[in-house]
Amino acid sequence: MAVTWTIKNLEYNNDSDKGVTKVHWVASDTETVGSGNTAKDYIGKVTDVVEYEPNPSNSDYKQFDSLSQSDIIVWVKTSLTDSVVTEIETQVAKEIIKSKTPTKITNVPWTISR
Repeated sequence: MAVTWTIKNLEYNNDSDKGVTKVHWVASDTETVGSGNTAKDYIGKVTDVVEYEPNPSNSDYKQFDSLSQSDIIVWVKTSLTDSVVTEIETQVAKEIIKSKTPTKITNVPWTISR
């Protein structure tokens, strides 16, 4: 299993610099158990937002139209720090384990006719 980081949306200033002010991201992973018709996907996911103060005068500033998802993922992970990224990826794995062993189940003990 490997956690995938995805950028869901960007908020940016409505000016000529289009400086990014918020990044909406998702860290997720899926584990498939079984195969064919009995296969079941277990999903772990953490979502959040990181805010930025854009500074077009910085030497490493990139124009909005030249940004890639991988650029933004680097920004997010750098902002969060390595230890927080590790915590998030651990939480994703815990979500998968939790989904495989739910503490509550919804059902009724009788047959429902349709």
